[in-house]
Amino acid sequence: TGVDNGRILENIRRVGRLGVETVARVPLISGVNDDDENIRRTAAFVREALPSRKMELLPYHDFGRVKYVMLGMENLWHSFSTPSPERIAALEALIAAEGVEVVHYR
Repeated sequence: TGVDNGRILENIRRVGRLGVETVARVPLISGVNDDDENIRRTAAFVREALPSRKMELLPYHDFGRVKYVMLGMENLWHSFSTPSPERIAALEALIAAEGVEVVHYR
């Protein structure tokens, strides 16, 4: 978005200091934020900031595309793609290696 995420990170740290059971839910978009380094750094942040040490990956999907068509609106996200199950599993392994539990609510 081009905006600094410092305020967001500090708010997550605050929630962590309160001891509130929290799961970091991370949208996952192929080619945007699914590189190994980004996921490792995110997991390391979660490990340090949240006592619960839990993350859930939310793979991108295009379920809303039909709504855009029905409303006669342009789908601005048409170039995004859903990560493969193998890629998601590999990223979940990276998260676990950082000492963070991967949770699923599907």
